[in-house]
Amino acid sequence: PPGRCAPAGSRARHRPALRSLGGGSRLDGPLAGAAAAGRGMLLRCVGLALLFAGPAAAYQPACDGRLPLLRRAPLVASSSAVAAPQSRASDRQLYLLFGSRFVQSIMRLAMGPLVVYVCGDMACDASSRGQLLSSYSLGYLSSQIAGGALADRIGPRLVILCASALGGACTLASASARSVRALCLAQVLLGVSQGPLYPTSIAYLGPALPPSKRAHASTVLDLGITLATLLALPFSGAIAAAVGWRGAFRLYGVLGLAFTALWASLSLDLPSQDPPPTPAPAAPAAPAATPAAP
Repeated sequence: PPGRCAPAGSRARHRPALRSLGGGSRLDGPLAGAAAAGRGMLLRCVGLALLFAGPAAAYQPACDGRLPLLRRAPLVASSSAVAAPQSRASDRQLYLLFGSRFVQSIMRLAMGPLVVYVCGDMACDASSRGQLLSSYSLGYLSSQIAGGALADRIGPRLVILCASALGGACTLASASARSVRALCLAQVLLGVSQGPLYPTSIAYLGPALPPSKRAHASTVLDLGITLATLLALPFSGAIAAAVGWRGAFRLYGVLGLAFTALWASLSLDLPSQDPPPTPAPAAPAAPAATPAAP
């Protein structure tokens, strides 16, 4: 343990080798100080070489302060062994949230390329086209703050589950709409269901990651949005040309419900990695009252 000196026999065994590194000769006069300084520098270089060449172990100097007399401290592997399974669990949840962002963005962006096919099937003017494109944003705006507050009350995992299921159902309802007004209503409800996902995903994963991994996690989540944008915009029109705009909405609705089942089976309630709060210092005791003089 730290604070204990190396045995005297160990120091005696090291003295000849260390003296040989310094040359073994004694100098008198003005060169003695330079020789001592050079010998000390050489010994420190040897000590540093031993420090960095060995395996991952802590080295501690001997009690007399000389660096070459080093001894290994016992390795402590319990913290890394405990953290490894928890790190793997948090990584799995991160990629689940990546899937959530990916599916959410595909359902959000589908109306852009599909509105041409919708208006070719239904009687809609330029104003109706604008309503179709803005209905999702109206619902999305109305539920973000409320969804974050709900996650604080019942937990982010359950909020993500309900939002994903409702989003898939609203996308399937969009495929069954018989009028522009019904389709606008289905898109508003889709936006309401997807609004809580962004703040809730941060609340779900952020405390479960150490600060050194949170920037990487944010990048992975944003990558889900980018990848969905690259796929949804060009392929939605191709799908609508092949099976119709209703078929495209049905495909995306089934995708949302399939992700909901995946989330329900694989998601976990992760423990927080934030340090516990520091207790507030106790208030000083009030001084005792002095008795009044008679």
